[in-house]
Amino acid sequence: MRNQNAIIFGLPNGMAFYVLIEVISTSSTSTPDTGSGLIYDFSEHYCSANWSSENGDLICPGNRDDNAGFVLKLDNPVLESGAVAGGKSLETRPLSADNPNWNDNGSIQGIFPAITIKDGYHFKSQIGCLQNAETCNVNFLLGYSEDGNPLTSLGDWSETYDNSIRNLDINLSSLAGKKVKFYLSVDAASDDGDDEAVWIYPRIVK
Repeated sequence: MRNQNAIIFGLPNGMAFYVLIEVISTSSTSTPDTGSGLIYDFSEHYCSANWSSENGDLICPGNRDDNAGFVLKLDNPVLESGAVAGGKSLETRPLSADNPNWNDNGSIQGIFPAITIKDGYHFKSQIGCLQNAETCNVNFLLGYSEDGNPLTSLGDWSETYDNSIRNLDINLSSLAGKKVKFYLSVDAASDDGDDEAVWIYPRIVK
């Protein structure tokens, strides 16, 4: 296999990997009136979100050396399972234990611009850790808020470095007609500091 620059790529020693192919619409609007397929790509618009940790607001894109936490977009990263992610991904690293604001755990949170939800919309993603982040131990949370109301959780999931990734498919139809802000959040579950947590192609589809 070759990338867009004609460079051969793959995994060492003949390790297997998969490719996720999804036919989507090319609309760039977050709430199109008609059509199906991709509604909103969180990884494409990740810097339109407000990212923060216990240290305060974070820059976007982030800096991998920032112990206050950071967010970065990755293209087809290698996952803890050894597979190559089949799409754009967000690495969301929580505030680390060597930051002065650490207090038993750290976190990172992104709040995205409001989107109007329609019947049949789903949030889809995969979650897990990046390859070689062997002490990764985190809690993922997907939530939303409407008109400034408190955060409501759509689900939370604990992930460790167990050589597997988790598939998410959340039916958003109960929110149909509402204009909501989505929250992508990751909390550190230990102070080991190797929490390379990744949202693999997080998106809303119909």
